[in-house]
Amino acid sequence: MKKVTIADYGIGNLLSVKRALMHCGAEVILAQSPEAILEADSLVVPGVGAFRKCMEAIEHHGLKESLIEFAASGRPYLGICVGMQMLLDCSHEFGTTEGLGLIPGEVRKIEIENHPVPIIGWKETLLNRSRDKYYFIHSFQAKPEKEEDILSIYQLGKYEIVASVKRDNITGVQFHPEKSGEAGINFLKGFLSL
Repeated sequence: MKKVTIADYGIGNLLSVKRALMHCGAEVILAQSPEAILEADSLVVPGVGAFRKCMEAIEHHGLKESLIEFAASGRPYLGICVGMQMLLDCSHEFGTTEGLGLIPGEVRKIEIENHPVPIIGWKETLLNRSRDKYYFIHSFQAKPEKEEDILSIYQLGKYEIVASVKRDNITGVQFHPEKSGEAGINFLKGFLSL
């Protein structure tokens, strides 16, 4: 059975992510310490709400350096929603907040004329050569510096919004695979196979 560790820093929908991973056949460990994160075979970092609160919680629990060190180890790392946004250098939500700096870029508010935010609902995304719908809820978007770090996008009218990012062993998804039905389960199975 594949072991996967979820970073537990007090924020995030841990239970639904844990259930989804267990549904995929994984043994799930919740990690609240740097040591537990560094011992992981593969790591999932969920996040919901505001970027700044998530980063403050990570730093409060003393996990920032261990997340960066784990990412450098080459083992599979998945960030979900704000967990994806935190992979970047910084966010401009409620001022500027420094992220983990694992993928060059920043997080900016979605500002599209005549389109309300947050964006809530199912969006079609081309990911891993298959076109599926995933569930999104967000008001801010990742803006990686390098196009090669963008794994997938979704269309909002004529605008493209980053749906997922990837650099080496690090993957981030703006959508919630744990809330995305069969497509989300298939995505998590793919991550567990790494």
